[in-house]
Amino acid sequence: MTIEEVFTKMASHILDGVMMHEQLVHYHNFLHLPGYAAFHTERCLEESAGYMKLYKYYLNHYGKLIPNVRVVQTDVIPKTWYSHSKRDIDSSTFRSSVKSGLEMWVKWEKETQKLYQELYAELIELGEIASAKFISEYIYDVTNELSEAERYYLNKKIRDYDINDIMDEQEKFRDSHCKKLCEIIKDNINKD
Repeated sequence: MTIEEVFTKMASHILDGVMMHEQLVHYHNFLHLPGYAAFHTERCLEESAGYMKLYKYYLNHYGKLIPNVRVVQTDVIPKTWYSHSKRDIDSSTFRSSVKSGLEMWVKWEKETQKLYQELYAELIELGEIASAKFISEYIYDVTNELSEAERYYLNKKIRDYDINDIMDEQEKFRDSHCKKLCEIIKDNINKD
């Protein structure tokens, strides 16, 4: 793999992540889970900022634009939901949808961690140590997010996706992640 291919593959994957988190925002808003929606809005913006950072790094260090960045449309929202309204959601659908959403999130982070580690190894093999170190920051971030995702998933699983537990935490989640959203926006506006 060439340096260009490594950065193209990573940039494409990050944009896929932006789209996945964006769909999870709508997914959770449909389930009336504003806290989860705020969390995925935060992740969507973080991924977008990560994409911009990666692109800027490549442009500044290699003097080129990243070619052939492609986004694969991820279908997070079940097709059947488009013919229903929020009022159609029963407790069984709610539980299975929360479970499914959490499983998608964990699966995505595992795939992302694996891919970033592979791309890191490619850069090391190419002798691009500085770029590999740069990519290692992304590995660190995704490892932390994966840990958070797995912990949260297991917490809900052992509580059998208790509706009251999930609903009770939405306001706290929303408030916490809205504050983080403001920080992300502020931090990225103030950067050159």
